[in-house]
Amino acid sequence: GGGHASPPPPGGETTALPGPVGPGEPAGVDLKGLFSVDGKAVIPPPADKRPVLVQFDYGRPCTVRSVSYSSRAKAKGLIIATQVPSSWADDFYGQGMRFIPPLGRIEASDDGVKWRVIRELPAFGPQIDGWTHRPAAFPATTARFFRLSLDVKEVELTISGVVLRGDARIDQWEIKSGNVADFSNPDQTPDYAGNETIDPAAIIDLTKMCGADGKLSWNAPPGRWTILRLGHTPTGAKTKHGRHEGLGLECDKLSAAATKVQFDHYVGVLLREARRLPGAKISGINIDSAEHGSQNWTADFEAQFEKRRGYSMRKFLPAMMGCVVGSRETSDKFLFDVRRTIADLMSDEYFGTFRKLCHAEGMTSMAQAPGLATCLPSDNIQANVLEGSNILEI
Repeated sequence: GGGHASPPPPGGETTALPGPVGPGEPAGVDLKGLFSVDGKAVIPPPADKRPVLVQFDYGRPCTVRSVSYSSRAKAKGLIIATQVPSSWADDFYGQGMRFIPPLGRIEASDDGVKWRVIRELPAFGPQIDGWTHRPAAFPATTARFFRLSLDVKEVELTISGVVLRGDARIDQWEIKSGNVADFSNPDQTPDYAGNETIDPAAIIDLTKMCGADGKLSWNAPPGRWTILRLGHTPTGAKTKHGRHEGLGLECDKLSAAATKVQFDHYVGVLLREARRLPGAKISGINIDSAEHGSQNWTADFEAQFEKRRGYSMRKFLPAMMGCVVGSRETSDKFLFDVRRTIADLMSDEYFGTFRKLCHAEGMTSMAQAPGLATCLPSDNIQANVLEGSNILEI
């Protein structure tokens, strides 16, 4: 883990704005669940099919730049495709992919009567992860009143954790940083002014000032500072579709050492048993479709990033938490490099290492890389022998 400190941009508050003070339509909307991190609101379709409205009245003009919320996919697509580690495009919908409509809109008003749409609220596509959080950024909007206008027409909507923020945020940053893989929507990160963003030159690395107990000892210079603590943890993803005794945690897909441990204790056991039988031979190993969910870090990710991308990621790390560092273009370029590094490590450290280990034992290797799944930013063409998953409708 490590820590950063930087002066907060003067363009907006860095803390979440308070929840709504105002009516909801129709009556009975579970506002507590809607704004809860641990709970959830289940909103049934109104009988009149009109949008569900949740209003914020801050009593004075407030500047808002983003909204975030948690929800699951409203509908299933005909196919699920991989998020490739490319530059952002309008969409990556494959042939036959069913577009998933937005959840609704966020709107603003100066008087609580006349409303203007700020932006649509994107819905989640079908994906392997359990990640449900979705951020949506927009240009600075100052108003006393804000409201969510949610389209709940055919099936109930489950939504929670709604937060409005005043500081500049990267649109879809959780997807761009590899925390979750999903189809891209058009990037709506605004061209923020310099006073709305974090100056990378002003960031102070506090890692060496954190003790073994995690406590920070720092004589901060005068002024206001935002302290950001970063760490990493296992994703908790588990294997599936196997025999009960073979199930467990997924291995680190960005680590050659973890791949070798997996190989030695799975394939190695099969090889040893097969070689006890006269004439028995395992000619090759196939890796089924990768459905383990996203992963965006490993123990040596920072060193691998600098080796492969040619610069240190240390002062740009706040962008992996959605903060705009330098500018929209600078942050987007950094997050592209993060996804590119994830893809390279997936190819080299996982598939590449597995291939070498197979070849050393006289076996071939084949992989659905990753097959029919949104999983993590990865590049199928980098795998040695490609195998796809196809569903044909006859």
